[in-house]
Amino acid sequence: MRHKALSSTWPAPPLKIRDWARQDRPREKLMQNGVSTLTDTELVAILLGSGTKNLSVVSLAQLLLKHHNQDLGELSKRSVKELQKFKGIGEAKAITIVSAMELSRRRRDREALPKPKINESEERLSAHAGRVCRQAC
Repeated sequence: MRHKALSSTWPAPPLKIRDWARQDRPREKLMQNGVSTLTDTELVAILLGSGTKNLSVVSLAQLLLKHHNQDLGELSKRSVKELQKFKGIGEAKAITIVSAMELSRRRRDREALPKPKINESEERLSAHAGRVCRQAC
């Protein structure tokens, strides 16, 4: 069963992003102000790329995040099939979201790995010699 796309209490923004002021459009906002200025909703909207006949891409992103309690961690646990249950999210959009979430997870996991610390002179010399050998050999 697909989730309802509209709520009767939800204010509807303009349906088409191209009707929005240029500085309010997520992609243009990213280019002008940097990625860190965007909300989670705007970032998800960029991933989605387009909305539906009745929802702007930003409204679709809001709905998706609202369903997951505004928690990207919860969203990241969803499969392609689970995301496809939302009206307006087909296979391609679901794959894009799942892929972005996986990249984020991998980055986090790699940052958590301990970096080897070299404390002794011999270890430093050995590490340097290994680099030199790889370059010259």
